[in-house]
Amino acid sequence: MILNMPQSETVPSPLLLRHGAMFTIAKAALGRLAMMVLMGLLLAILSHQVVLAQEMIPVPDNAEKVPLTDPVVEGKEGAIADETIDNGPVIAEPIYDDIAEDIAIESPIVLGDPVYRHNGLESHHRHTTHQHCQQACRHVACVLPEYWVRASYLNWRLSGMNLPALVTSSPAGTAREDAGVLGLSTTSILLGQEDVGDQSRSGGRFEFGRWFDRAGQLGWSVAFMEIDEDTDSYQFNSSSSPILARPFFSLEPGFGGPNSDLLGQPGEITGNVSVDSSVSFEGAEVMFHRLVAHDSDQRLYASLGYQYFGLDDSLRIRDFKQIVGNGSGLAIGTTIDGADEFSADNQFHGVAIGVRTSRKRYRWTLDAGLQCALGDSHSQVAISGRTTSSVPQVGGGTDTATTAGGLLALPSNSGVFDRHELAIVPQMDVGLTLQLFPRLNGFVGYQFLYWSKLARSAEQIDTGVDLSQLDPGQSSVGARPEFEFRYTDLIAHGLDVGLEYRF
Repeated sequence: MILNMPQSETVPSPLLLRHGAMFTIAKAALGRLAMMVLMGLLLAILSHQVVLAQEMIPVPDNAEKVPLTDPVVEGKEGAIADETIDNGPVIAEPIYDDIAEDIAIESPIVLGDPVYRHNGLESHHRHTTHQHCQQACRHVACVLPEYWVRASYLNWRLSGMNLPALVTSSPAGTAREDAGVLGLSTTSILLGQEDVGDQSRSGGRFEFGRWFDRAGQLGWSVAFMEIDEDTDSYQFNSSSSPILARPFFSLEPGFGGPNSDLLGQPGEITGNVSVDSSVSFEGAEVMFHRLVAHDSDQRLYASLGYQYFGLDDSLRIRDFKQIVGNGSGLAIGTTIDGADEFSADNQFHGVAIGVRTSRKRYRWTLDAGLQCALGDSHSQVAISGRTTSSVPQVGGGTDTATTAGGLLALPSNSGVFDRHELAIVPQMDVGLTLQLFPRLNGFVGYQFLYWSKLARSAEQIDTGVDLSQLDPGQSSVGARPEFEFRYTDLIAHGLDVGLEYRF
């Protein structure tokens, strides 16, 4: 690689060199603030639900159906099946008889089917009011569809990973020893000190569930979601930026300080560099749901189960240079091809507990949920690098050799590293559902998720480099760059739109 000489008189700006670290600290502080706000909302809503639950009808443990003298029908039997109600079909709620022991259902009322009632609060007449129907529902044990399926389209945004300065440039005519060196006013950062992978992207979620008792007291559901892999690619070449470089902080004895690996220098070197990043996110859960309280148009559920999330990201930096003139110390025609690769695989497995409330008004239902998972966050980071050089020989031909290590991925920090940490993943969502047909609903909602501890590939980069470890006979033990787990958090949020079918 072609290195600049160290600067003995020029002092780099501490503010510029520390910008990346300050950004990371600020980002972590914002993440903690978001976590505090979310927990505050959780406590506020839970407090409201405790008060609400005291006003709602508790579900008796021995709730069951009993005989009805004049059966409630589904709108499919007898002469009254041809009649309608001014307010539209009445949607039966999952409620239980706790007053009259002689009231029950011979023909089941299924959620979404039109029903007709009589005997005081129930009526076959066209002018039955919605209020009367709600009052009647408080004394009738209704039956829910046993299964449900939900499929939704997601449009989510994930917090990005912070890149250190990876590619720099300087104006034509800049002295060789100053070209691309961080901290100088003549140096511009082409890529780095910014987040990547934070664009919105599409995805999907699928959920299947079942009620054990068809009365909505106890049920289970399984769900899986995946966000499309997001890839970013950046390319720079010396034809558009004549002075092109990869910056680093040299720790080599006698050459310490800000430095750069030149990829483009007019009349001496031509080259290019590409940076590719990718991010993918997925999740799954198995939950059990228990109805804890209800009234005629509102329900409160508690949930308990298992939750999984996975986030994989990678960063690959590849550079190429060719010697085209004297001054570098290498033979004209020499080519050097280098690569640094960083990847992080994160998996969360935990126990989740949550609450969900819903309020129904005619065909509309407004629901909100809060859920929090506590468990193990397993992070695996892989780092590798290589350099291939081809040197033309005097008698013809080339001498090609490949060595381990690039620029930021050297023997001192290469390998595969694992760690387990305790993490928390709170979530919240709010949604609005419209009954399109008796058993088909459409819904739209917003979801927010926070993952407290995970590793991102770009943030495992150590820009301090001691190239002396590549010399024959030198050891990489204790040399830089070095590896240590650098944790951050993740915020994922966005919209979901979909359909739900109950049967």
